[in-house]
Amino acid sequence: MDQDKSAAEWTTAYLEWIDASPDFSREGVLLMTLRTEADCVHVLRQVLEAGSTAPGTLRLAIEGLEDAQRLLEGEQRAWRALRDVREEGWTAPQRLWPGGFEREWPAALESVASDVRALADKVLALQPH
Repeated sequence: MDQDKSAAEWTTAYLEWIDASPDFSREGVLLMTLRTEADCVHVLRQVLEAGSTAPGTLRLAIEGLEDAQRLLEGEQRAWRALRDVREEGWTAPQRLWPGGFEREWPAALESVASDVRALADKVLALQPH
C-alpha cells in the first residue's frame, strides 16, 4: 500500500509540474516521448537495412531494442497512471487529455511496440547462429 501511495504522490506532483508549465501538457510529453522512440527505432532499422550487420552493430542494436522495450513499458505505466488520475477524479478529464488523445494514444503506443517487435525479430535473424 505504501508503494501505491508513494506512486500516487509522485504522479500527482509530476502532473502539477506539467500543469504549471506553459510549454508542456501531459499528453504532449507522452506523445513527444513516443515520437522520439519511434524515430530512434526508424534510424536503427535504416542502419541495419543499409547492410551494417557487424557483430558490434548487432550488439548495439540489441541494447537499443532492450532500451526501447523498457521505454515502452514506462510509457504504458504512464498511460495507466493518467487513466487512474482521471478515474480517481484528481483532475478534470478535459485537463487530462483533450481532443481525442484517449483514443489516439493506445494505437500510437501499439504502433511503436509493433515496430520494436519487428525490428527485434530482424536483429535476431541477422545474428549468426
